Amino acid sequence: MLTAVMERCPHIGGKVKSFDARAALAVPGVRQVVPIQSGIYGGVAVVADHTWAAMKGREALRVVWDRGPEGEFDSNAFAESLKSAFALDGYPIRREGDVSKAAASAEKVVEAVYEYPFQAHAPVEPMNCIADVRKDYCEVWAPSQTPETAFQNIAKKLGLPRDAIKIHTTLLGGGFGRRLFVDYVDEAVELSQAIGRPVQLVWSRSDDMRNGFFHPASAEHMTAALQQGRVVGWQHKSVGSDLSMFGLPSAEEKKDMARYANDESPWGAFDTFYNFPSLKVDYVPLDSPVPSGAWRAVEYPSRVFARESFLDEVAHALGKDPLELRLELLQPGDKLKLGEQVIDRARMIHVLEVMRAKCDWAKPVRLAGRLAGRGLAISTYHAGSYMAQVAEVSLAEDFSDLRVHRMICVFDCGLAINPAGLEGQVESGITWGLSATLHGKIDFRRGTVQQSGYHDFRVMRMNEMPAVETHIIPSSAPPAGFGEHAVPHVAPAVANAIFAATGKRIRKLPIPASLGA
Repeated sequence: MLTAVMERCPHIGGKVKSFDARAALAVPGVRQVVPIQSGIYGGVAVVADHTWAAMKGREALRVVWDRGPEGEFDSNAFAESLKSAFALDGYPIRREGDVSKAAASAEKVVEAVYEYPFQAHAPVEPMNCIADVRKDYCEVWAPSQTPETAFQNIAKKLGLPRDAIKIHTTLLGGGFGRRLFVDYVDEAVELSQAIGRPVQLVWSRSDDMRNGFFHPASAEHMTAALQQGRVVGWQHKSVGSDLSMFGLPSAEEKKDMARYANDESPWGAFDTFYNFPSLKVDYVPLDSPVPSGAWRAVEYPSRVFARESFLDEVAHALGKDPLELRLELLQPGDKLKLGEQVIDRARMIHVLEVMRAKCDWAKPVRLAGRLAGRGLAISTYHAGSYMAQVAEVSLAEDFSDLRVHRMICVFDCGLAINPAGLEGQVESGITWGLSATLHGKIDFRRGTVQQSGYHDFRVMRMNEMPAVETHIIPSSAPPAGFGEHAVPHVAPAVANAIFAATGKRIRKLPIPASLGA
């Protein structure tokens, strides 16, 4: 087996224009330099006897890139485009009652815009794959979430029968949706076929950060009509991007105005479970050239961040306790039928009542010399799991130091088969959510990712981690699954806690930038 690394196009939608392999081939241990068409953009692979030689060969490689039509893409400009798209009609997702009439007669209308940035997956183990392609046989070792997709791609590319292909699915080293796509397998298979040898194609941390699929940026416009101490109208207009990982809709598919509602999308906007007298939800797709794919909790994080943060704003405008307002909007504890989902509001009410006790909701958070507060967020996950999270935070008086001290998660996910596994998923989900809330953001300038590693796309460090409490509510309901479920509540719970501590609203992530820290 040989080892290879690959120089991939750094520009969105770009490709190799030309390359000079002479200096790379002069590096001791380098065997071949091979152009690769597979993957997201393609590039040039350096094949060597070992990893160090391959990496040194790549350093010596000279590639001229065709920047492509998106060579000037800028994520800041795209963020403004997302907000400009609020003016578009979009696709109808939910229509209940007359929101326009409610707003026209309301005593007060509250509105806010929430922004969610591009995010990377950044798993601890970067992508990698070993492929051994022979004339009539192919064997692959890959950490894949979708080995069947890899199998199908190999069969199509090589024209081999099913029994001539063997895939060993290894431990993932972190999937989070990134390894649903198999571009790294396709690259290794093409390379092995080209050189006629088994080869391990290794990605560096920088490769993984800059050349993968990204969680798309989005923007949410929230409006609430208030009358006599009640929410009488609720509007949520979401602007985001379809996931290019799974293929973008055709021109004909785009004509179907019910396509997103029929797919029960966007999650967190479609399945808004509060009992509003009137409700209007719309979705405006605004695709970017950025390769986008599933990220832990997929569509929920940005929509739940907006919905649960805004509900706290509404509670403040009404002079009501945020937990009590949620209980009020869940009455009479009935069941809500939404497409294939049946949301049991009574189960969510019970979760909230348990949370009230577990977090000492009525007891103020105090910390000498610091501003301190507690924030709440709740959500369902495809009507199967019902969750509440509370964050307890403190800040220096000049906002220069934000600390999350405690995260409490209460949930009902049906019968708990493996409580220890559930606790692990809660802890990892909260860690993931805190990384995005406090640090995560991918920037594009002139079509190129600016971050390259954990030093500038930070994830949670041990000394930053709060105490995490997990409370599983015993349930006789069927098991409903639990994996990425704890992620969406983190940002709104922390944002709401910051408001409780400081009176400052957070409507854009990551939070330290919004605080000016």
